[in-house]
Amino acid sequence: MTVMHTIEMEIAAARSEKDPTLASLGKLKTNAQRFLAAFQQSDRIVAMDQQIASRWGDLLDMTITYADPNGVAYEIESAEKVELATASIGRDGRGFVYVERRQSAHRTIPDLVVECPYEFTAALDAK
Repeated sequence: MTVMHTIEMEIAAARSEKDPTLASLGKLKTNAQRFLAAFQQSDRIVAMDQQIASRWGDLLDMTITYADPNGVAYEIESAEKVELATASIGRDGRGFVYVERRQSAHRTIPDLVVECPYEFTAALDAK
C-alpha cells in the first residue's frame, strides 16, 4: 500500500464521517505530494524491476523473524520484505545499505548489507 493510497483512504473516511480533521488531511496530502515529487526529481525513488520482484517473491516464501528491543519475536510483513528485496538488489548492480537494528535474520537474505544505527551510536559513545 502506498503512502498516497493510505492518505486517500483516510480522506475518504473523514469525508464520509464529516470528520473535522479533513482539512488537515488535505494539507497532509499536499505535503506528501511535494515530498514525493522532490524525491522523484532527485532520482531517489526506486522502481520495482524484475530482479527486485523476483527477490521479493523469494522473501515472501520465507518466514523472516525479527526480535523487538525486548527480545519478543515477530514475523515481518510483506511491505518490509519489499524493503529488504530493494536494498539487497539495489540499482544498476549495486545494492543499497539497509539501515536498521541488526537482526540475525538479515544473514539469510542474499547480498543484504545492514548498517545498524544503534551500533554506530554506541561506538561514538565509547570514544
